[in-house]
Amino acid sequence: MFLRLVIALLLSLLVGSHVASAQIGGRSVYQFLNLPLSASSTALGGKTIASDKPTLPMVFGNPSLLDSTMHNDIDVSYINYIADLNYGSAIYARKFRRVGTVAFGLQHLGYGKFERINAMGGVEGTFRCHETCLSGMYSFSFDTILRLGTTLKMVNSVLESYWSVGVVADFGVRYVSRSGSFTASAVLRNLGLMLKTYTGSRERLPMELLVGVSQKLQHAPLRFMLTYQHVQTLGLRYKGQQQATINLMGGEEQQEGLMRRVGGELLSHLILGVEATPMSALSIRVGYNHQRRNELGITAKKSVVGFSAGVGVNIKKYTFSYSCAAYHLAGFSHHISVGTNFDRLFNKQ
Repeated sequence: MFLRLVIALLLSLLVGSHVASAQIGGRSVYQFLNLPLSASSTALGGKTIASDKPTLPMVFGNPSLLDSTMHNDIDVSYINYIADLNYGSAIYARKFRRVGTVAFGLQHLGYGKFERINAMGGVEGTFRCHETCLSGMYSFSFDTILRLGTTLKMVNSVLESYWSVGVVADFGVRYVSRSGSFTASAVLRNLGLMLKTYTGSRERLPMELLVGVSQKLQHAPLRFMLTYQHVQTLGLRYKGQQQATINLMGGEEQQEGLMRRVGGELLSHLILGVEATPMSALSIRVGYNHQRRNELGITAKKSVVGFSAGVGVNIKKYTFSYSCAAYHLAGFSHHISVGTNFDRLFNKQ
C-alpha cells in the first residue's frame, strides 16, 4: 500500500513537470543546499543519488542510501569553491538497536569578509556572510529490495544584517535488484519553509525532484551512474546557447530544429558518472554535467567545462577522496574528503 502511494506521488510530480516554469536560477533561497557534499558525488557530476556501493557522504544527497553497514562511520569534507568561497561538511552514522540507523550532518558555507561602504565611498567597517545547515537522516527497509529515507534540516542564513531560519526536508526511495548490481533511486529535496524571513516576506525554497540509476558490470570493475535532475522543470536548457544559422541570401536567422532543441533539453537534465575500481582500495571516477557546460562554458572555448574527475583511496583505516570539477575556464572546484570507522580505528570487533 505504501509503495503504491510513493509511486503515485512520483507520477504526479512527473506530470506536474510539464507545467513547471523554466529557468530556475535565482528564484529561491538557501541555494547552498544544492552544493555537492561528497567528493565522490562531485567527481561523478555533482548529484549522484544511486549506487550499489554508496559512501556515507552520499547520504547528504539521498537519505535512503543510509544503511546499517555505515554504523560508526564518520566523514569530514572540505571544498575550495569558486571565487575563494569555502565550505565544509561532516557526517556521522550510528545504528541503534530499537530505532535503526540514523545519521547526523553539518554543512557550513562561508562567503568571506566584505567591506561596508557608504554612498560617499567611505569604509564603515567589515561584515561576514555565512550559511549553516544541521541535518538528521533516518532510513529503514520497507522490503528486501526497497529502502526509504528522510532528512530533516535546520537552516541558518546570515547575509550582512539580514538573517533567516528555515526548516527543510528530503524524502528518498531506493530500489536494489536481487543481484545487487542494479539500483534505482528517486529523491524529493528541499521541501519546507522559512520560519524567519530576511525582510518579512517568505521566499521559495530550491525544491527539486531527481531520479537516478546505477549499473555495475558483471565481468568488469566498472559502474555507470545516470541522474535525471530537475524532473519537475520543463525548459531547463539555457536558451542563450541555442545555435542559429544565417541565410546569406535574405539575412534571416533560422532557429535550430526540433530534434536539436529536444535533445538539448534532455541533455540538460542528464548527469553521467562512471566509476572504475581496478582494486578494492582504489576508485577512479569521472563525470559529465551538460547543464553546467551549457550555462557556464564560453562558446568559443568550452574546454573541459562540465567535466569532473576524482579518485578514492583506502589506506589502512582511512578513506581519502579527492575530486576536481570544472565550472568555468576561470573556476575549478577542489573537494577533499577523509573518512574512517570508529570500530576499525580503535580495533573493536
